[in-house]
Amino acid sequence: MSLFGKRNHYFSLNDILASQERVPISFGTPVSYLGELDASSEGNALPAGTTLELSYWLVASLYQEDGVGIDLPKQYKQAWRDILAADAKVVNLQRLCKYFYEFGKLVSLIRIRDHQDIIELLIQTLVDRHRELTSWAVHSCKRDNEFLEKLEDIERELSKRATAAERDLSNWLQHDGGRIRKAELVNAHDRLVASTRAFT
Repeated sequence: MSLFGKRNHYFSLNDILASQERVPISFGTPVSYLGELDASSEGNALPAGTTLELSYWLVASLYQEDGVGIDLPKQYKQAWRDILAADAKVVNLQRLCKYFYEFGKLVSLIRIRDHQDIIELLIQTLVDRHRELTSWAVHSCKRDNEFLEKLEDIERELSKRATAAERDLSNWLQHDGGRIRKAELVNAHDRLVASTRAFT
């Protein structure tokens, strides 16, 4: 997970998949050699006024060119921001965008319109849904598949980690986790101190 990192992790499968999500892009001027991107285009050039939805990784390399305009993906537009602000817990993020947080982070990095609002949306959405995630992990005996189906990729990972932590804590409290012992490094230090005292 690299939600709040500045860059993508090169070997992260989730980052790679998130960069495949589509971003609306429009071309204000004709663009040579990109006609293959539009099935309705004749020839090897995109005419002025063409609007397409392209993968983020391609849009990120085109957005600084003259005559290129980028629009927000639908899941980060004002309508969805209002819905998530009203009650983020009821939204099925898995259906809206499987990589909602990762993709939102990527979109905010290209500094398009409302990019600061997207950052605030990602943080507030995770905060709003965090309590339900924690509650679900703590009460793991009451598994709810419908709840799991609403979770976005990062949320699923968080829920798995929280469930494992809750299970480990429960085992430890019931003395099933074994006795707590000093680390070997501490034991080695104690032996060193004892041997030093023996020579003084």
